[in-house]
Amino acid sequence: KEIKLHHEDIMICDGDAGLCIAGVYGGLHSGVSAQTTSIFLESACFDPIHIRKSAVRHQLRTDAALRFEKQTDVTHTVTVLAHAAKLTQEIAGGEVVGPVMDAYPGKQDPKIIALRYDYLNAIAGFSIAKEKADLILSNLGFEKLISADAQSSWLVPGYKNDCTIEEDLVEEVMR
Repeated sequence: KEIKLHHEDIMICDGDAGLCIAGVYGGLHSGVSAQTTSIFLESACFDPIHIRKSAVRHQLRTDAALRFEKQTDVTHTVTVLAHAAKLTQEIAGGEVVGPVMDAYPGKQDPKIIALRYDYLNAIAGFSIAKEKADLILSNLGFEKLISADAQSSWLVPGYKNDCTIEEDLVEEVMR
């Protein structure tokens, strides 16, 4: 299938040509076949807005596009890449010929959000024990950094990209 690119489409290219629309659709020469002897592993995180626009523009509702539209966890791209390389060695007998490189232009600061327990109870409309709220958040992957009687501060896991304010923590507990 030939696709006419738009100037906002993000492309992954080798030294000669475009291989695929990043996060949306793989090109003819980016796939793996029985004759494949060399592969380049990539683990990436793309801007969800660009991915959605490209997917809609080209009518390509792919699994990749759906995942990237929801935003992926940028904090694990290097870990995932190293693990994929290790599995390629162990399962397929592959040989890793280069180091894992991180080309991310800037590290994302971890998000920390404070939760006031009286605010949680006011929004809920009933009393939720502090210990119960803490247990729920801990079980969801949040890490308690500072705790006091009235409130606590939580480190947001990288995969919870939609948690940015106190109301998001309230929603997590209520759900």
